[in-house]
Amino acid sequence: MVSNNPTIKIPQVLNGALAASVYICGAQSLGTMALKSRLNPGSLDFLSAWVAVNLFLWNTKNFVDDYRAFDGVGDRGFSLGFTVFFSGISYTLLALAAASLGSGLVAASILTMYFVCLSLWSFCSYFRRSRIQVPDLSEVDRRERRLRWIFQYLYAGTLCFLAANLSPSVGAVVPAIFLLAIYGVDVMDSRTFETDQIKAA
Repeated sequence: MVSNNPTIKIPQVLNGALAASVYICGAQSLGTMALKSRLNPGSLDFLSAWVAVNLFLWNTKNFVDDYRAFDGVGDRGFSLGFTVFFSGISYTLLALAAASLGSGLVAASILTMYFVCLSLWSFCSYFRRSRIQVPDLSEVDRRERRLRWIFQYLYAGTLCFLAANLSPSVGAVVPAIFLLAIYGVDVMDSRTFETDQIKAA
């Protein structure tokens, strides 16, 4: 159900500012990398470019998911402090990864920690919601999705780690492609771009 309250809440403003900081850090890093590539052709590596694409995709998803989640303040099972805490950590990790794009290995390692953070958030959210004594059908659905997310994000973190530590010529492209597939699955499972449903965090 779409919220009847069109007022933008303070956490949503904070969410937008944090998401924008990731884009800004990424743009600065890409600008520096483009200059270096122009001075030294061939210096742009596969890993940095791949991390940059993932940063854009996951940061956009983060922003949309959190913006809609913050619209559910006051809903059953929603914890504002809990959601803001994990959102802040995830955006910080994305911003650090964006600022580190000059070193693909460092950026990919930080991106791996981002997925670990998402797994922890999913686990804590699942545990908190599992304690609701009489859940309705929508609450059961949220709980089941969070259980799936724990494994999805752990798998994504593993793929990111493999992509960071395998040479492209050996097989880093395979986990890189699978991680993009995980993104597509997560967008559908999280219902990120659906407009007829508010997702309480």
